[in-house]
Amino acid sequence: MFSPQHVPNQLLAGCTKLNDHLRTKAASSTDFGIVTLYDKDRSPKKILVEGLDPTFAPQLSRQIPIICLFVKFPNFAKYRAIYLHDLSLNSFLGAILPFLPNSSNNPIYQDIYRVTKSGCCVIFDDAAVLNMKNEQDLILEIENIMNTNRYILKIIY
Repeated sequence: MFSPQHVPNQLLAGCTKLNDHLRTKAASSTDFGIVTLYDKDRSPKKILVEGLDPTFAPQLSRQIPIICLFVKFPNFAKYRAIYLHDLSLNSFLGAILPFLPNSSNNPIYQDIYRVTKSGCCVIFDDAAVLNMKNEQDLILEIENIMNTNRYILKIIY
């Protein structure tokens, strides 16, 4: 529980002046509101706040991801969550490329395939990304093409 004993006297005096100011301002203006704050013990305390804009609507500063995928990369022991903001192959590749080995050497990923449970290789494209389920787990394998700087990405799920 919040105790005034733990608050310095200067701070208490400043709070008292602020409270008096807010009370007089609230009596003369409608530009105020009551806000509930919680202290460290989660005890609610209502305070009067000056300068509230009732028309304010906060804007989202970031995009909300559409889908979350759990990917096991070849150089990681555990799965890693990646988030896609649109269901396209470019979005998928943009999300996984920073975690691939040799990403600093500018390797060329020539093809990307999905390996089915029966071992069939299927071309991985926008339609494949569109049909993925939320929180689906994937295992990513990288295959080098005959000692070149070209690679094939294989996605197993």
